[in-house]
Amino acid sequence: LWPEQCEWAEEKVGDHVYRISRDPGRIRTTRSEIQVEPGHIYVLGDHRDRSNDSRALGTIPIDRVKGKVLSIYWSSRNKGLGCMKPSGIRGSRMFQAVD
Repeated sequence: LWPEQCEWAEEKVGDHVYRISRDPGRIRTTRSEIQVEPGHIYVLGDHRDRSNDSRALGTIPIDRVKGKVLSIYWSSRNKGLGCMKPSGIRGSRMFQAVD
């Protein structure tokens, strides 16, 4: 089940600042640095605290990849109402192609 409320946070990676949503009741701690072996990838889900991604499963062999990202599926904005509220949906971004 999705939380009725989520909170927005900013993360900085290098020179880039990203806005993310997170579930305050289920925040994962930062993981120590790992080395990704040749032929493997490290994947991150789109919802930081509710994705079964490499933080939970470890690295993934590249030959297990079945496709590539083609478009944005979901986009929402912070209006203080929670990220799952209809008033926060950014429909103009949804299904836009990803380079």
